[in-house]
Amino acid sequence: MKRNVFISGASSDLGKEIAKVFASHDYDLVLTYNTNKESLEKLEKELKEYNVQVDSYHLDITNEEEIKDILSNYSNIDILINNAAYTCDEDLFTKSVNSFKRVIDTNILGTFLLTRNVGKIMLENKNGSIVNISSTNGIDTNYPESIDYDASKAAINSMTLNFADSFAPHVRVNSICPGWINTKINEDLNPNFKEEQIKKILLRRFAEPEEIANTVYNIATDTYINKSIIRVDGGHHE
Repeated sequence: MKRNVFISGASSDLGKEIAKVFASHDYDLVLTYNTNKESLEKLEKELKEYNVQVDSYHLDITNEEEIKDILSNYSNIDILINNAAYTCDEDLFTKSVNSFKRVIDTNILGTFLLTRNVGKIMLENKNGSIVNISSTNGIDTNYPESIDYDASKAAINSMTLNFADSFAPHVRVNSICPGWINTKINEDLNPNFKEEQIKKILLRRFAEPEEIANTVYNIATDTYINKSIIRVDGGHHE
């Protein structure tokens, strides 16, 4: 049976690179997106060069019934990549309750629901690997404007440890924590702020999305890495 991978948030810059890496290793793909259908359609065209099956779905990852509807089409999921996320940086004292809740619901509840439901399939098959895309923001690189995002990524790291315990010994669960990545969302950073952040990175540059995607693939397919929170930030110092 051919291997497959479920990737949430596949329309993002990082999600697209993760999909391409797995396709290049002959994995069939189950891709989900929420708002950027155009980006996902472009990705589907790019994936045609690989001889793999590509199934794409619109998904609100905070809706468990939608998750179950998609998963009803699959008797086996080999790998889950929890990549979907939401962020809205705003002043700490003017951040709205609705904005805060959306970040928490998407990043924490969404990751929980996908992991729980895909995990059930993996446990039935006694095989599987889950990689949660967290952030150094969940460890120690905090910003007041992203207090909700930072908290959500710390929660993902915590859930990673709990899920690893709950799914052992058949399903491995790990989390990777990237630092700054050269994605579209970071193109509009204030140049002075960006320069300050680069000075804190030992490699003196942001990561490219494909570099992080390769790390995701390696962690997902390694047969002995488990219950690990792995920092991928080029080396960091204050």
